[in-house]
Amino acid sequence: MADSLTATPELGRLLITLFGASHQLADVLVQNPELAHVVLDPSVLGERPEPQSLKEQISGLLSASTSFSHSLDRLRFVKQGWHVRIAAADLAGIWQEEEVWRGLSNVADALVSTARDVVWQDVCRQRGQEGECPVSIIGIGKLGGQELNFSSDVDLIYVLDDDAGTDVEKLASRFGEALNRALADRMGRGSLYRVDLRLRPYGSRGSLVPRMKSVEGYYERYAEAWEHLALIRSRVIAGDDDTARRWNDVREKTCFQPQRGEWFVQELLQMRTRIEEGHDQNDLKRGVGGIRDIEFLTQILQLLYGHKLPELKTLSTLTALRMLAQFGVLPGGSADELVSAYTFLRQVEHRIQLLGDQQSHSVPTDIEGRSELARRTAFTTLDGFDAALAMHRAHARDWYRTVLLQSEEPHAAREEVQNRSGRHAAIVTQWIDGIPEPTAFYDSLIENESSLERMLRIAEKAPALVPQLRHFVAVTEQVMSGEVLEPVETVFATKTGDVTGLAGAMKRAWLRTVCRWVLTEDFDLGTALADHYDSALEAVMDGAPFRAIALGSFGAREMSLYSDLDVVFWQDGTLEHERDEKAAQAVLTQVQALRRAGAQIELDMRLRPEGKKGRLVHTEESFRRYEEASMEPWERLALGRARATGGLPNAITQAAFGSPLDNENLERLTRIKGRVETERVPVQFRRRHIKLGVGGQDDVLWLVQLLWWRHYPQVDGAIVSVVDRLRELLKIGAINALERDQVEQAWRFYRSVRIYLALQGFNDEVLPENPDKLARLGAVSGVGKENEVLAQFERHARVVRDLYEATIERLQD
Repeated sequence: MADSLTATPELGRLLITLFGASHQLADVLVQNPELAHVVLDPSVLGERPEPQSLKEQISGLLSASTSFSHSLDRLRFVKQGWHVRIAAADLAGIWQEEEVWRGLSNVADALVSTARDVVWQDVCRQRGQEGECPVSIIGIGKLGGQELNFSSDVDLIYVLDDDAGTDVEKLASRFGEALNRALADRMGRGSLYRVDLRLRPYGSRGSLVPRMKSVEGYYERYAEAWEHLALIRSRVIAGDDDTARRWNDVREKTCFQPQRGEWFVQELLQMRTRIEEGHDQNDLKRGVGGIRDIEFLTQILQLLYGHKLPELKTLSTLTALRMLAQFGVLPGGSADELVSAYTFLRQVEHRIQLLGDQQSHSVPTDIEGRSELARRTAFTTLDGFDAALAMHRAHARDWYRTVLLQSEEPHAAREEVQNRSGRHAAIVTQWIDGIPEPTAFYDSLIENESSLERMLRIAEKAPALVPQLRHFVAVTEQVMSGEVLEPVETVFATKTGDVTGLAGAMKRAWLRTVCRWVLTEDFDLGTALADHYDSALEAVMDGAPFRAIALGSFGAREMSLYSDLDVVFWQDGTLEHERDEKAAQAVLTQVQALRRAGAQIELDMRLRPEGKKGRLVHTEESFRRYEEASMEPWERLALGRARATGGLPNAITQAAFGSPLDNENLERLTRIKGRVETERVPVQFRRRHIKLGVGGQDDVLWLVQLLWWRHYPQVDGAIVSVVDRLRELLKIGAINALERDQVEQAWRFYRSVRIYLALQGFNDEVLPENPDKLARLGAVSGVGKENEVLAQFERHARVVRDLYEATIERLQD
């Protein structure tokens, strides 16, 4: 294993990621260290669990088993190995979400089918009987639709051959009970699957193993509306061809009838309402705007239109959504939003379930838990994750409501707004429908064409803001009136104990700032956000006996949409340790309370001396002591982008630029830069990571910072932004005009792309591979078609990396 870790350090880091993402799989790897090879061997990691290869693998293992329990152990070992492999491929982004679901389902098919045969043989052996297993197994729900989770129950129905005798029928009942135990009982390697048989005819009151003709009669005469819905995602996963044919006939006749009464749909909608009323908003599956909204919508439309459109008879939710849009059953644009929402929500659900192998669908309510979930979903900021989650849930509920809960008497102004809104009609109506008393808003949009134009621009360029704008009606009103276009100096009034009021004021101001930029793009958003956070921090720190030194993008006033605030607390006077540390803790507690109340603010103090272990407040003396004794070159580099109201302390400037950038420091820094690229960026994102990837934003920052450090104090120390520093470096001859232009263009491109990715609800650090997402990005950013977005990114990355490497060589001379 050591050789593998040395040869492929990226896969070694993936192994570590797997340990952190899933306690259960970490235990599996500890129990079976030989399974680490499926993560460390690229050729093995890329394999898919296809039915035939699974059959051959399981057959080979069972051929050497020595007992019934040993056979069950071998099946559990197969599951462990494949779940490790699939989870690793999922976390590494090697497989698309649909491939993950299909892979998990293929493994379950093979294991349940084999367990059927193993258990039947054991039951027959105990009773001195022989013969083929007469029981077929139907997978229903996520297993039936080949959309299984890592920790799903498997919904099964057992069906007995009609020609089985009475003695076989009794044996089949014992077999069903034994199979349940074989699948669900925990052994040394855990269980195979939790089994749910409640979807069988007559539920828990029905026969455990009914005959096929009984099943056919039940669905023909007694099946309720919800059972029709569940039957859509069902298939025979183990059994003979005749049973499979008859089951498909049952599914066809039950689900895809020529006509449905209105009562039928209403019954299903009432059922959905009852489900959501029993679960809170943190429930990804059953809450409002959850996975169930999309599944109910899709399956109800399959029931209604499947008879006329055979393409809708598919088992797959995503395929059905695409077909519904293709045939015009769903409005234009809806399929893309619903597919994206379903994929995102299922991915988040997977990340939650991976951690403890629990069938949980609840998003953590505490900030720490949510932040960890955001990181495991490839978001670097909780705010970006929360915005994406809110957007996707809003899309899920809005389309569910728009398609299935349409008003019988639609308002004329609403219809007119829809007609005028073109391809953005859905987003605009979803926006307004979510506001109390929407009729007045629709009437106003008809009367004021400019109001609708502003809303359409936000709908196109910043759909991720819409769920927030529905909640903050005052900002929506400012968008409609045009007041949002007016620059306003933000000053937050503080009132002791009024966390909710302050958080609301901060969020409204943040929304208004971003909306103004989307509508005008005539000012620098990074600078405006830094101004916003300066005011917010001033309000939070009101009365604190120290000030804040801003670092990083906050210090340089080059913030992205969801940047956190890198700060160091600084005491200009005499440090009173107990008082100052207590006041600093109070500030951090206040920030956490504001975040819980919805404010867009997060402090990051890891750049202070000694990081998380260090004291919260520093003075000139304590900072100089640390700088002389322990400060690393990368810390000095980070301090080079500092600013503070009232001027920077001399100790900060001295630490950043006082020591020379000699070859030893340069070598240490370049090693750290290389580690950042290889350790913090998954291998598949190395060439697409806008911030940390090859030729990305970090290359620009390091290039500029290193040159600034080398030429200090020839340069103007008050300058902190990349663009202004590039111009200063040109002025003193450290770079030429072409280099300045190339780096500045790349920097502006990267910042713009990241902002627009965030506004679209995408991860703002990685350039999407999906052509549709690239096309949307190109359209809203003005870059052009998807190929041009990719070409520009690759061109900038190539030029920046060449200049970065040339700069390192130049500095070494």
